[in-house]
Amino acid sequence: MKYEVKHIKEECCFVCFQEKCLALLKYQMLDRELMNIYHIEVMDINESQNIEMILMKEVLEYARKNHYRVLTTSAWVRNYLVNHPNCQNMLL
Repeated sequence: MKYEVKHIKEECCFVCFQEKCLALLKYQMLDRELMNIYHIEVMDINESQNIEMILMKEVLEYARKNHYRVLTTSAWVRNYLVNHPNCQNMLL
């Protein structure tokens, strides 16, 4: 399925569009190298699409590319990071 991820830096969020689904992830920069991901929301979800997984992958690629460490106050995001060993080195 085709999807599009946009980073709206001035709003500190990422959005992912996939057909009739939309996912929104909000973050805040706590300092130059620490990104707090505190909210993820999916609207009109069709469970087969896993749009939140697509969005997390893109956000973590952005964080890795910019050498950010990741802190999260979102239980869903923390669970995602704990269950993806390739993300362990980013988690604070």
